[in-house]
Amino acid sequence: MKLDKNYTITGESYNWILKYKSDPKVDDKKKEYTTKSTWYFSNIKHALKKYMDESLKSSNSVEDLMEALIRVEEKINNLKLNK
Repeated sequence: MKLDKNYTITGESYNWILKYKSDPKVDDKKKEYTTKSTWYFSNIKHALKKYMDESLKSSNSVEDLMEALIRVEEKINNLKLNK
């Protein structure tokens, strides 16, 4: 299930998996690359808390943080969990 353009969450029989893939970037040698991270959680609540935490890290002010928090909470509330 796609959470936003960079994050997805999937469920297995014993885990929830949160995956991140960055937007493409270009290094000093003009080579394009992306960064990836994967986290494993025993329940969906912990996976969504990690998503919220990661999503809020790019905020630069209290106002940005509050707006981002509202957006992330709305996304989480609108998810249809099939597990």
